[in-house]
Amino acid sequence: MLVGGNACSSSHDPVGTWEWDGGDWQQVETGDGPGTRGYGPGMAYDRARGRTVLFGGSVAGGTWTWEGPTYRCTAPIAGDINCDGVVDLDDSKIVDAARGEPTCAADDTRDLDGGGIIGVPDRKLLESMCTYANCARSATSADTE
Repeated sequence: MLVGGNACSSSHDPVGTWEWDGGDWQQVETGDGPGTRGYGPGMAYDRARGRTVLFGGSVAGGTWTWEGPTYRCTAPIAGDINCDGVVDLDDSKIVDAARGEPTCAADDTRDLDGGGIIGVPDRKLLESMCTYANCARSATSADTE
């Protein structure tokens, strides 16, 4: 596995994840993953759990595991799907984008009601978990997106 890219110039060097297939690197679609990490993130294979672990970085912290086809935050706050430490509009957008899709694993963090399909009940549960009023991105911002 390889994660890399230049967040300052994404049009020339996009942030992405690649897997080695034994002969060539293949870029993989990661869904809603850890995003831009900045300088100094680390990646290692955890043999005991059979997973690749991505951690740290100058732009974003947190620990993520690659469980193809998605990354998962290893210690999320309930409803904090993008692992940024709050439940906000960004998390709602992730649920909305997946509405109607089946879950990708039994512990899919987007499936808040455990129904196996990402849908309206998941969005309603997420809204009840929001960190700030109206799912704003901070206590002082009212997001109108």
